[in-house]
Amino acid sequence: MIRSLRAFAIGVVALTGSSVALAGSASTQPQPLPSAEALAALVALALPSHVLPTPGDQQIGDHRWSRPGTCDVVRAGYHASDAPVPGGSTLTDDVFGTITIQSPYGVNGILFEEQTIAGRCVYSIERSPTVRASVPGLVIADQFSPVACTTLLGFDATILTLITDRGEWTAFVVQPEGEAFTAGIAPGPKDVVSRLSDLPPEGIEAHGDATLMNDHLSFVGTSALGPVTIEASCTPDQLLQEPPS
Repeated sequence: MIRSLRAFAIGVVALTGSSVALAGSASTQPQPLPSAEALAALVALALPSHVLPTPGDQQIGDHRWSRPGTCDVVRAGYHASDAPVPGGSTLTDDVFGTITIQSPYGVNGILFEEQTIAGRCVYSIERSPTVRASVPGLVIADQFSPVACTTLLGFDATILTLITDRGEWTAFVVQPEGEAFTAGIAPGPKDVVSRLSDLPPEGIEAHGDATLMNDHLSFVGTSALGPVTIEASCTPDQLLQEPPS
């Protein structure tokens, strides 16, 4: 009986050893390569989820860069097949030269300023609309449109483009010394409205409070037609490069 048990134990050990050997030999066999779909998914994961600056461009602000040369070259680079934009993006150029990028992850905007004297192009990458406004009598969608932060009539001013249901309008927010903040909104482009000495009859004037922090303006005021609110972020803007007439 004891001999039979010993023989059984030896047989079990031998069988176990054979199983280990078989498992070891199986683990050395080559594994199948990832499928084309899996490789494509890995490539997609490596792509940016928002617009990036062109490698080598100089950063001059939180979300602003510059490059020697003209802005046409920079724009063309973002339309190239190897542009640093999310996969599956659709790019649209508007009348201001701004590029709006609709991607699977959201909407970005690239705004440009041609600094001819300096021989460079300045551009900003915006990950949220640069203008949000509510003005009585106008329908204004959130938009990526140019915002100039400059000096107007000796006062710090924020001048922004508004694309409305009544065409292109311009708003400017200033604070005359010792007075409340004033917002003026009038039809027409910035280069025209910024030179007006008085608002036209269809213009809207509001008075209220404003804060300007980190290049972001918040204005809340009241006009004869009702409340006016403006949220705007300073951007590169060609208005700043135009010589006064």
